Amino acid sequence: GASISDQARALRKGAQVIVATPGRIKDMIRRNYVQLEDVQYVVLDEADEMLNMGFKEDIDSILSHTPDTKSTWLFSATMPKEVSNISRNYMSNPEEITCGRKNEGASTVDHVYFTAKGYNKYAALRRLIDIDPSMFAIIFCRTRSETQEVAEKLIAGGYNAGSLHGDLSQKQRDVVMNLYRKRSLQFLVATDVAARGIDVSDVSHVINYQLPDDIEAYTHRSGRTGRAGKEGKSFCLITPREKYRIRQIEKIINKKFSEGKLPSGEEVCEKQLFNIITKIQEVNVEDTTVDKYMDKVYEAFADKTKEEVLKQLISLELNKFAKEYKNSGNLNESSSQGGANAGLKRIFINIGTQDDVDWTSLKDYVRSITGLDKEAINGVDVKNKFSFFNVKQELADKLVTDFADQKFQGRKIVLQLSTDPGGSGGGDRRRRSKPGFGRSEGGGDRRDRGGRRDGGGERRDRGDRSDRGGDRPRRSSSSNSSSSRFDRKEGGGGERNFSRRRRG
Repeated sequence: GASISDQARALRKGAQVIVATPGRIKDMIRRNYVQLEDVQYVVLDEADEMLNMGFKEDIDSILSHTPDTKSTWLFSATMPKEVSNISRNYMSNPEEITCGRKNEGASTVDHVYFTAKGYNKYAALRRLIDIDPSMFAIIFCRTRSETQEVAEKLIAGGYNAGSLHGDLSQKQRDVVMNLYRKRSLQFLVATDVAARGIDVSDVSHVINYQLPDDIEAYTHRSGRTGRAGKEGKSFCLITPREKYRIRQIEKIINKKFSEGKLPSGEEVCEKQLFNIITKIQEVNVEDTTVDKYMDKVYEAFADKTKEEVLKQLISLELNKFAKEYKNSGNLNESSSQGGANAGLKRIFINIGTQDDVDWTSLKDYVRSITGLDKEAINGVDVKNKFSFFNVKQELADKLVTDFADQKFQGRKIVLQLSTDPGGSGGGDRRRRSKPGFGRSEGGGDRRDRGGRRDGGGERRDRGDRSDRGGDRPRRSSSSNSSSSRFDRKEGGGGERNFSRRRRG
């Protein structure tokens, strides 16, 4: 993202160490700005992620310009078998050095999981951050869109939050990180790749809004807190179906999770109340600037008692939380209870990104037609030509009726109940071919290797990420022909997995 001409001038002066992204160093070699024939050491930092991201061909090209006599070093916080394979390709008689136990979580981090229904996940996140006003946290999501969505919701709710994901330019990333380091942002919402290498001191919490695809990635996430000997907490928000994934992580990091209980609305309000009292008590009143105004202050409150003034002062700060959590229910969900979307209906609507809508504008549009409040609509998943969202079962029929004769940009609206209970906020998830987690996030149906849903429902191919691959309402089909496809494993450097659609 930096100026290549400035870098070229710096290189012409001579350099002992060059730190570069694969794309930029390739460009420098092509322009003859850098010569690597005498390089003594080559370091691949975050080696596992570097090659998973599809840089293998670039790395091969770069290394072809280096001498055979160089020393090659691979660094990684986790050591999956892919890194071992890499070492055989790029090294001769390599030695492995392990600091501590391989993939083990830091002893200074407390690991806790909280179980809630999928459609309550954002509300659960709010309670976790509201119960601890001093929290300075990184919140991890799996995809760029979910990262942006969670950050936007937090900002709209009055929190100091920012997002960090692959769609941001380097300049935007730098701005966000500088704000976070200065604590101008209290919450950083990030994807795994974007958060690699973040070294910010005193991060008190890591919150896994969604569990990572790869078990090993959890080590990287939780390692953002509890640094330099300080204690930290790693929270996981899971649905009842995901508890087995917690057990898998425990085996990898050699640490036990404790089960946490999401605080009630009353507990949040009480915590916020005493936070307000503490802030008032800690205010420095030695500054005499306010003294010249005190006569007018006493005059303004002359008709009120000390108790009344205190009550109004506290209410000024606390009313937001009191209103938010008034009559709020219990969000805790037992891991033995049913599906993440019990009590909800998944709704299909034929509006998508091609109509210039996102999750917020779609939500506002549905509310404008139905008169529902903003909390009644959740789990919004916007695709190209259509979208999905969740509503409570008792509201589903009303929605269908309200949209019976509606048009959007001159096109008739099609709104139907989906047969798939679907996503819990991030849409349909497919199983990945990577080892570790066999079931997808969000409480979706399990697919076998051929893409068929258990029980013979609608079929999907593994790895298909096209817009037509969502939880579309089931259609009948007269075709019983089978088709096959090659599914290139993401970032696998050309490795292919063969997946065949089975007959329905």
